[in-house]
Amino acid sequence: MNKKRNLLILVALCTGVFIWGQTSNSGVLAIMPNTELSVLDDLENTSSATLFNDGQLYLFGNIGNEGDWTYSYDTGTTHFVGQRDQYATGGQMYELYNSVFDMAGEARGIIVDATWSLNGNSDFINGVVQNRSGGVIVFENGATHNGASDASFLNGTALKAGNEAFDFPIGHNQYHRNAQVSALSNITDLVSATYYLENSNEIHPHDLAVGIIEFIDDKEYWVLEQVDGNAPVVLTLGWNQETTADELLADPSAIHIVRWDPDQGFWVDEGGVVDVNSETVTTISEISGYGMFTLARIKKEELLPENLVVYNSITANQDGTNDFFFIDGISKYPDNELVIFNRWGTKVYEAKGYNETDNVFRGYSQAPTTYKSEEKLPAGTYFYVLRYNYGNDGEIRIAKKAGYLYINAND
Repeated sequence: MNKKRNLLILVALCTGVFIWGQTSNSGVLAIMPNTELSVLDDLENTSSATLFNDGQLYLFGNIGNEGDWTYSYDTGTTHFVGQRDQYATGGQMYELYNSVFDMAGEARGIIVDATWSLNGNSDFINGVVQNRSGGVIVFENGATHNGASDASFLNGTALKAGNEAFDFPIGHNQYHRNAQVSALSNITDLVSATYYLENSNEIHPHDLAVGIIEFIDDKEYWVLEQVDGNAPVVLTLGWNQETTADELLADPSAIHIVRWDPDQGFWVDEGGVVDVNSETVTTISEISGYGMFTLARIKKEELLPENLVVYNSITANQDGTNDFFFIDGISKYPDNELVIFNRWGTKVYEAKGYNETDNVFRGYSQAPTTYKSEEKLPAGTYFYVLRYNYGNDGEIRIAKKAGYLYINAND
């Protein structure tokens, strides 16, 4: 028979303490350092209650929190060790120091429908932490984790607060598919990451990709969002024989990270530094924006020096999407020159110091600040020649690229 208990106790024994039955704390429950407390059934922390865990708390059942669930010292660990699915609910935040996820029996994991603030270290051993139905899990500044694998990971969105580099222990279904970001700028920055074992083509069509992108992974994608702050990061993703499209695995050296750019309306290349040994790829610099990311195969033979990418299609209707000739990364090399010719070889545009903001080709024969209808070029195929100087080792090199540019119908 389950019992309700109103606890106003300090657990300060050096030996283990066990509580059987449904337990309701409406007072103060303090688990002191060097003390073990095991709750074999459900534990409810009511709105008038405070729970301090500075020892070893073993939870076998569900938990609910409407009060204060916190710690006083950096000595406590919360162990989730149930033999069935465990649920964490409640309207108040759980402040956990160290956490261990080590489910047993038929348990698949712990379902979080509450807010968790994770500090210290989280140890993933067995069982999946699931928060796709409304839970919020934040790894606070200084928080770490270890052991994430297909047997134990976070299935849903993980948030990271602070300015350290972080490897998100995320995944979906039965697969751990992490995402790693470089250090952020400020301790107040907050970034979220989610992995989906789904086809991103259903959301953002893969045929809206230009430049050197040849094939986009149609089995998985990641979403990174800047929740607070304004700090770009270097992103690392990995491929996996079970989850990544076979079209990419045939030649890992051609794998890059791509991002859906909502402003341009197409997938853009974020570059790729491939580590075959670790089966990971890293963007060549800080990402150009947040949002949806996945892996892609690129046309290696068309990759320009310094990993510049030419997106050779524009729709000059000024609707905010794909409005200009986009050369990703060109602003880093201001000593450049771009010339565009029509199909009869007549020069229709020329610019020096071409960039990605104000000095751009928008489908007009010149680049005036006020556009007039008679200056708009007709839809069709054009030819461009790009030259730029690069080199950061004291030696200046010159790169040249010629190719076709397509101006699509303006309506």
